[in-house]
Amino acid sequence: MTITYVNKTTPDPMDEWEATWRPYLNPWRPKIAEGIHFDGWGEEHHFVKTFNPRQVWTLVSVGDHGISIVSGYHTKNARSYFITKKKRPKPKKNQPEAPITIEITPDYKGWLS
Repeated sequence: MTITYVNKTTPDPMDEWEATWRPYLNPWRPKIAEGIHFDGWGEEHHFVKTFNPRQVWTLVSVGDHGISIVSGYHTKNARSYFITKKKRPKPKKNQPEAPITIEITPDYKGWLS
């Protein structure tokens, strides 16, 4: 499933993503705007890796200007991570997990910009 932000007249997919998956606040920086991001190094990175993989999401760079949030833990093009209270559903037996991606276009002006 992919949710794409088109313009400011459409609902903000980040608001919908937050409401659906309920990300944890980062205890290392809870009072700043990006307080739900976890760094990909140091204590924060070790903290992310202790969680159930179905609760971890990765903010990745896409091309020259785009970013996406992708379900799961990824290292390629990773900028930071999210940990959510709600787990993604387990895949059905003998089927791989269908990735969930929220694509953020370069003209996005929401909380991730």
